[in-house]
Amino acid sequence: MCASNALCVRSSPGPSPRGGRKGAFTLVELVVVISVIALLVAILLPSMSQTFEIAYATMCRNNLQKLGQAMQGGSMQSPLSVPSGSAWTSAAIAYGSKDLLLCPKDDEEPEVSMDSLADYYLLQNNRVSGGGDWRISSIVAILGIGEGLIQDPQIYRDEDIPAAPVPHHGSHPCWCYVPVRKENQKLISITDEGTILITFEALRIRIDSIVGCGVTHCGSDHWLMKGHCTDGPRCLQEDEVVMRLGGTSYRQVDPNSPYYIQGVSTASYGINGLIESKRFGPQQLMLMDARSAVIPVGEAGWLDCIADRHMGKVNFVTAGGNVRTTTKAELQDEYLLYELEGPDSRSLWNHRACPRDKH
Repeated sequence: MCASNALCVRSSPGPSPRGGRKGAFTLVELVVVISVIALLVAILLPSMSQTFEIAYATMCRNNLQKLGQAMQGGSMQSPLSVPSGSAWTSAAIAYGSKDLLLCPKDDEEPEVSMDSLADYYLLQNNRVSGGGDWRISSIVAILGIGEGLIQDPQIYRDEDIPAAPVPHHGSHPCWCYVPVRKENQKLISITDEGTILITFEALRIRIDSIVGCGVTHCGSDHWLMKGHCTDGPRCLQEDEVVMRLGGTSYRQVDPNSPYYIQGVSTASYGINGLIESKRFGPQQLMLMDARSAVIPVGEAGWLDCIADRHMGKVNFVTAGGNVRTTTKAELQDEYLLYELEGPDSRSLWNHRACPRDKH
């Protein structure tokens, strides 16, 4: 109440110094706030990016260590063998380590590649010529996806063979056994015998032997072989006989049919091309960040196969299960040491590698 009977007049607040827009930002204040936010982002973003890179590199090293264990049957204490060449991806998948084949920075899915057929070829012995005419034909060369020998002029490829049975006319193949092919299948035949059907499945390649109709024969015997023999008469002794195919003296399906090949999967890692299946040292470099499943060490451009994807560094695991990080330049120096000192070198590329102070 008022202290007197005089009319009390309640004073009203004066006009806002901002013209009635209480709490609003001026243009200058907005510019200052935006500048501060931009400055904080500029300061924190590289740090956050580096944190993510460190996390990826750590996960990648864990992958390599687990892959190394899988490749040696899960036992790193007394390893008996290491799958050499492209077979290492098959070993990883066989031990349930498919998910480890990719670095967290890669977004590709592992898939079966035709490169899985690189070690396989057809062998023919022409009995008509007295058994002295041996012919070797590389599967990848026949399919046109790789290099290799094709010594047999009677090779028929998928596109040369009709997709349905056709009548037999004179000396022409009858193809009475030819199945209807799917998009994931390829057919290869020596005349109308020695025929295989290749099916590319999700995680493996299936090879079926198909026996001809028996109306004609080419007067020869055939085998599907695995290895790298180039001297026909010695191949049956030097390389692995995968299965015997239909021919003059063998008109049945081999018990080994169908035969399965574990595919070479797309992977973020590659194996040391110098490592040997049953002769390696615990300090020898085994797997590393790479752009191909096998590092062809010493060949032209082999360093380009190594991927320094983690802030310019390369992760690798030794045959003894020790995971380390290095640079491509240091790996090149290790190889120069290996070349200079030969079998007695202590380079990481050598199976006689020993621990050194600098590592």
